[in-house]
Amino acid sequence: MKSIRNALNAAAETLSVKTPSSSSSSSSPHDLRGKVVSVGAMRIKCGDAIADGGMATVYRGRVLDDPGNNIRDVAVKQMLLPHDSSVSELDARREVELHARLSHHECVVAQLAHDVRLVPLPGGDGDCYRVLAVLELCSESLADALATAASRGEYMEETEALRAFHAAASAIARMHAETPSPLLHRDVKPENVLRARDGDGGGWKLCDFGSARVGCVPLATANDRARAEAEMVRVTTPPYRSPELWDAFRFAEIGPPSDVWALGCVLYQALFNALPFGAESRMAALNGTFTIPKHRSSGAGGAAGGGNGRSDAAVELTRATLVVDPTRRVTAAAAANRARALITGEGVDDDAWRRMVAKALGGGGGGG
Repeated sequence: MKSIRNALNAAAETLSVKTPSSSSSSSSPHDLRGKVVSVGAMRIKCGDAIADGGMATVYRGRVLDDPGNNIRDVAVKQMLLPHDSSVSELDARREVELHARLSHHECVVAQLAHDVRLVPLPGGDGDCYRVLAVLELCSESLADALATAASRGEYMEETEALRAFHAAASAIARMHAETPSPLLHRDVKPENVLRARDGDGGGWKLCDFGSARVGCVPLATANDRARAEAEMVRVTTPPYRSPELWDAFRFAEIGPPSDVWALGCVLYQALFNALPFGAESRMAALNGTFTIPKHRSSGAGGAAGGGNGRSDAAVELTRATLVVDPTRRVTAAAAANRARALITGEGVDDDAWRRMVAKALGGGGGGG
């Protein structure tokens, strides 16, 4: 098993190329640059690798043959997973099949086709699961957009920040509404919020369901807490972890409110180009300690709230998601509805929202 994992890691390292030439050839059988792959009814020629991370690489693709579909430019995501006792075929299929369930939502990056099969590792040292997913090709991530704004000494327009947040919150609300058990995303962050291309409306969409799970994570016993803590290190990103992800002894379970906290971190970052709790965020998150910075920017947008260049309503929405007690955080659906109201100007004076905010912020824990 160890040799299989070593070979798989070697394959992953071979694939970790950010700016290759699509005309170049590679000795690795799993480097898709310049190759034609068949996924479902689609035949796609893969070009440059446009993103990579660990055991996954995303390529730009051109559809050569797809009966009944006019889509031409796509993204092809390839994941290589070990074929051993730690990963079953069901595990290998989990991400793409969860994505397929959500793909019809307007705020989820569309998954057009997928394929899971066993393929040989380089050198013939065993097999691995190769997962291919054909995805809607997007123009940039929220992380990219914020980095571009920062490089110009600017901030994202408040309305655009709210649009990105609204899309992510709407998609998360859809996941949380699944029955009989909610779906948890568990890795909401700016890198996983993508902007559609202008020709596709230019809106924002949520992606990457590799950390998602069905149902809440119990924290009732010592074994529950040990399993949860080990898993959260593996599937979540520290700056976006909620208090219940940092301290399994303090809370009853990890559920939908944890995604809401991550959404709040994303909104704060979109508004202020900073992390609310810093990169090493454990104690600050557990205490709910963050500040609303003061800044000036021609790109800030919104009515100034307390001299920070952002509207009081946007700051209030941020605070309502970053409440330490998960039972008092607003829901993803409520947050999405509030963001839409602030974008459109319709339904801003909403009594139900006022009651939720009073519950969320009445006991503190919503920053300062």
